[in-house]
Amino acid sequence: MIDKSQVVEALRTVVDPEIGINIIDLNMLRSVKVQGKSVSVTIALTVPSCPLADKIKADVENAIKSIEGVENAEVQFTFMTKNERKQIFSRLNLNKTIAETLELDELECIREAAEACPFNAIHITNLETNEKLI
Repeated sequence: MIDKSQVVEALRTVVDPEIGINIIDLNMLRSVKVQGKSVSVTIALTVPSCPLADKIKADVENAIKSIEGVENAEVQFTFMTKNERKQIFSRLNLNKTIAETLELDELECIREAAEACPFNAIHITNLETNEKLI
């Protein structure tokens, strides 16, 4: 019988490719459900626009399928709040630059979407500085 602790241990081998720390230590695992030979997990990505979500999903699926007896692996995503990201970076003693970089990655994804918009209808302004970001 497959045990949840086996799933957690298998997921310790999955490293967030941007941060370089496993998803368990980053508190990205939100839930584990085992039904017979099937395992489903929910993983909280650091940002909704995570450019490496497909890689993380594949790595998680492969880690789960490496457990003896597992035939099916399902991965669902949710997303960390800004506060959760700050707590993780603080707990792991990561410098502020990494947190700022993740926020810039979100902005860069929005910027790319805006550039792809045929009507150039997306405008984003920093409300604190009134600086036009996009």
